[in-house]
Amino acid sequence: MHTKRTLYPTLTVPLLLALMAGMADGVAAAAEAKAALVGLLGTAQYSRAGGPFIPIKKGAVFQAGDVIKTESGSAVDIFFGPLAGTVRLTESTTLVIEKSVVADERLGATFELSLSLREGEILGRVERHGGGSRFQVKVPTGLGAIVEGQYRIDARGYVVLLDGKAVYVHVSASSEPVPHTLQAPPAVYFSPVEGVRPAPAALVREVTYQNRSKLPKG
Repeated sequence: MHTKRTLYPTLTVPLLLALMAGMADGVAAAAEAKAALVGLLGTAQYSRAGGPFIPIKKGAVFQAGDVIKTESGSAVDIFFGPLAGTVRLTESTTLVIEKSVVADERLGATFELSLSLREGEILGRVERHGGGSRFQVKVPTGLGAIVEGQYRIDARGYVVLLDGKAVYVHVSASSEPVPHTLQAPPAVYFSPVEGVRPAPAALVREVTYQNRSKLPKG
C-alpha cells in the first residue's frame, strides 16, 4: 500500500513543467476530444460524472472525467488519436481521463492528454509530435511525461521505455520532487529504488510482447 499525498498541484507548477524537456505549456484553442474503445478482453466497466459503474460494451466512447476499471484477467484498448495513440489498460487497472483535448494549428494538430493511474498499469506508443503537445500520466508517487516512444508505466511508479524519450518526476515521502530523464534505445526503465537503469532483455521482451499482442475488437 502507498500513502497518498496531495502532490499533483505541486507537480504541475510551471517550474516543474519546465523540467520536462519537449513539453509545452499547453494546447491553445483546444477542443475536448473523445476516446474510442478499440479492443476489449474479458470484462471492464466505467463511471461517468461520478455515476455508478456500468459494463464497457462494444462501441463505447469515453471522455474527460471518466473512470475506467478492468477486472482480473481483462484488458482494454482505448484510442486517443493518431499522436497519443492507443492506451492499453492491463488487468486490475483503474484509470481516470483527467483531460483530453486537441487543437488544429498552422503547423499541424496538437493534443493534451492527462491521465491519472490509480492502480495497475498502462502501455502504448506516443508518436513524434510538435512541441505544443503533451502526454502526462499521474500516479500516487509521481508524474510521467511521455515525449515520444513505446512505454509502460504502472501505479507504483515504475516506467519502461523501449524507444523515444520520457521524463518521470518522482516524489517520495521524505524529499522534494526529483525529475528523471529516460532516453532510448537502448531500452531503459525507472525504478523508485534504483533510478534509471538499462532494461534487462527479459523486461524488453515482456513489454514488446504486451504492445504487439492484439485484443478482440471493441
